[in-house]
Parts: sequence; C-alpha cells; structure tokens
Amino acid sequence: MRKILVRDPDRRYTVAQIKRHRWMQAEVPEEEKRERQQQQQKQQEEDKGKADKEEEHQHRRARRCDKPLNEGILKIMADLGIDTSVTREVRRDWFFSLRFSS
Repeated sequence: MRKILVRDPDRRYTVAQIKRHRWMQAEVPEEEKRERQQQQQKQQEEDKGKADKEEEHQHRRARRCDKPLNEGILKIMADLGIDTSVTREVRRDWFFSLRFSS
C-alpha cells in the first residue's frame, strides 16, 4: 500500500506493478465470486427492466401521435396567423422519428 500512495510519480508503483503484486494475484474466494455474479445479474435485470420501460414509453408516445390533430385548434391557430402546415409537418416528422428511431 505504501508504494501506491507515494507522492513522487517516479517512485510510485505503476498500475502494471500493482497488478503483479501477490495480493492482486490472490484467488478470489468462490463465495465472493458468486456474490459478484449475483450483483452483476441483478444489475443486468434492472437495466433490462429500464430499457423495457423506455421502449413501452416510446410506443405509448407513438400511439398518441396516431390520433388526428384537433381541427378546431388548427383553425384557431390559422385565425391567429400561425402557419398550420408547419405544425402538421413538425408533427409528422416527430411521429416518424418516434416510429423508426429504435
């Protein structure tokens, strides 16, 4: 440990030297290996669950886009001088990106 914590970089152990140290070469107990494997498996399952939730969220967003635009709202926008063709185009592009981004 003392050789790792030396302030002078020229005298401090390198990563390669640390890896060659007998403590780093020691065999990991089977119980600890199992615990690590279980932790990794649990993390992988959590990550998969998060990915599944995100995918479902994307599908829900895409399904909402399947609904037609509210023509009453579009008329109000047009009355206010807002170009509704841009609104339609942006929505179409957004819908396309949701459908085909995965």
